Amino acid sequence: MTKKYRWIFGILITICMSIILILISSIALDYHRNVWRYLGGPVSDGIVPQKVIEWLLIVTPVWTICGWWLNNQFALVQMTVFRYGNIGVWWKQQIKEVYLLHSWYYILMFVVLKLRIQKYWTANLYLEILMILIHSLFMLTIMILIRIVVNNMLASFTCILMLEILSIYASAQKWFSPKYCPFVWGMYNVCNQTYPNKGYDIEKAIVLSVVFIIVLNAAIFVDKKLLKRSLSHGKNRTDRSE
Repeated sequence: MTKKYRWIFGILITICMSIILILISSIALDYHRNVWRYLGGPVSDGIVPQKVIEWLLIVTPVWTICGWWLNNQFALVQMTVFRYGNIGVWWKQQIKEVYLLHSWYYILMFVVLKLRIQKYWTANLYLEILMILIHSLFMLTIMILIRIVVNNMLASFTCILMLEILSIYASAQKWFSPKYCPFVWGMYNVCNQTYPNKGYDIEKAIVLSVVFIIVLNAAIFVDKKLLKRSLSHGKNRTDRSE
């Protein structure tokens, strides 16, 4: 993609993300009681389908957009790897672009919410947005790893979606303490400030999630066999389409 088209894509994706976030904020925010109630996650009140859906509406759009972007890069593997000349260099560039795209979504979320709920804004909301961002990035990294293993983006997206839902259900049913389940660490409703004794520590959860993200990415770079196989699969698919 040329620099000109990257700018056009960036503008279009920003517009799309902004529209999505405005719609989400209209659905998920409760202006009369607790403005951050749904963005805190559905776990504290048990399994209420509406709350689970509202939580998923926050994180799934950016997973979908990033998954679509990365899948297209795999489809163009012949041209892009040739251009970069090295699989490792190419993969670092893809991860950087996907993570930037992901982070941009949450920056826009911050802007949209700041504009819409300015008089309700509290200092804790900065930390909550950071928590959701890190949680979402952790799940996105798992989705990417699954995509490399199974060579199917739809299957990897389905896996993390089910993992998210099952983790919410298991925590609500008290099958395990939320502080031991990294898959619910982005939900403010199960942190130790709102869920004493069994809730996770916010600062520790952020640090550990970042460590997990680094380890998952390092695993790909240490052994590139899976990545090469996935790239070969993308190359064969491109050849068949021609």
